[in-house]
Parts: sequence; C-alpha cells; structure tokens
Amino acid sequence: MAHLANSNWFQNLDQERQKKRACKQFTVALAQSTQLNMKAHDLVLSVHLGQPLHFSNVEALEKWVEEQLEKEEMEADQAALELLSNKLHNQLSELIV
Repeated sequence: MAHLANSNWFQNLDQERQKKRACKQFTVALAQSTQLNMKAHDLVLSVHLGQPLHFSNVEALEKWVEEQLEKEEMEADQAALELLSNKLHNQLSELIV
C-alpha cells in the first residue's frame, strides 16, 4: 500500500507550500530592504503595483513579487532581492521621497 507522504500529489503540495513560505519570507526581506512600512494606513500598494484593490499591502506585494520572479525567471535569492528592490523603488518612487 502506497503511503500518502510518498505520493506525487503530496510531494507537489509540500513543494508548493514551501515555495509560498519562501515567497512570504522574501517579500518581508524586500519590504525591509526598501524600508517600506507595510502597515502605514495611508499606503495602498495594490494601486501602485497593479494588484486588485481588495488586497492588503502584504497580499499586493506578495503577488507582485511572485509575478516579478516569474517574469524575470529568477529564484528568491540575493540577486533577485537586489533586482526587485530597485524595481520596487522605481515603481514607488513618487511615494518614497
């Protein structure tokens, strides 16, 4: 009898979970590297990042990060952090003055 933990379905689910967790951690690192206050009440990132308006700042930035990593065909590493920090700073330049 096959064990659930050895099934492809379970392994794919576990990989997806790990990928999401890594993306969340990367998003926090990105916000810190750009000194972005995600809890600022007057900041609505979804507007500036092209995300749905009902997204919280955290959700908007996470989705933006996922899209950018996919677009650049990069993993969430130091090189990606530098690239996305610059992209984010440029995209939010009118807010981070």
